[in-house]
Amino acid sequence: GTSVLANVGCDGRSGKKELLDMSVALLHAHRCMVKDVAVKVPIPENTIPDLIIPTHIVVPRCTGLCLTSIGSTCSPRKTRLESHNIVVYVNSTPYCSTIELEHHRGPCRCECDKNENSCTNLSDRHVLSAESCSCLCNPNLLPEKMRCENKTGYYWNTETCSCSCLNKLKCSQGTSWDQETCSCSKSTKQEQDCVLNQANLSSEGRFNLYPVYLTSIGIVLIILIITSLCFTFSHRWRGPRYTHHTLTDQRTNPPTAYTITLCSSQNLDKVT
Repeated sequence: GTSVLANVGCDGRSGKKELLDMSVALLHAHRCMVKDVAVKVPIPENTIPDLIIPTHIVVPRCTGLCLTSIGSTCSPRKTRLESHNIVVYVNSTPYCSTIELEHHRGPCRCECDKNENSCTNLSDRHVLSAESCSCLCNPNLLPEKMRCENKTGYYWNTETCSCSCLNKLKCSQGTSWDQETCSCSKSTKQEQDCVLNQANLSSEGRFNLYPVYLTSIGIVLIILIITSLCFTFSHRWRGPRYTHHTLTDQRTNPPTAYTITLCSSQNLDKVT
């Protein structure tokens, strides 16, 4: 079936719409619809069971392919929770318990869970395709894509919607990978970064000297204050000692002169 469809498409005997209709017809049995699905029984909380019986429970779920919108999700219109009995063995002891599982009700529908913001979040070069419900490269980039595919060593990257290098080599020290030439070269940006780093280091050095300047000024101020205090205390200490010495000389000299005067008077009396 599918191989025949591919051969018909490669031969060019059918158009795009006809091939799509043929593909939908071949995969019709696998379309989005309610089907019985075996769901694994989850482990109950706060227990470490040895065994859970049954291990799986069959429930109706919307599943299958969205043939007309490949990127869409098969989802139910309505859901409900139903309880199921299970047996949990803990340390070889059986315990009866119940769990709730989601049951889907048809009809199922294919819904696109993407919007324009989903694609613009990838990059401004992506747009939403409503047909495939997927983010594709902007059609306006087609000339750029053609130029990229005609260049040797390049390929069109659909994830980034840009031209990328086919092989990326490991560059040696002192060189970096240049996306434009797809080769190792000395990057101008790297030199600019080096210059910028040096400028930052020099500016950081200037800023680091600022605390040194403040510290030096503070030390000089402290030395001046100490010197001024020492000079003041020294002057006050020497002043009283000098005055006391002068007073002592004045007190001792008069008695000496007075004694000499008495001796002179006695001698005069004796003479007379």
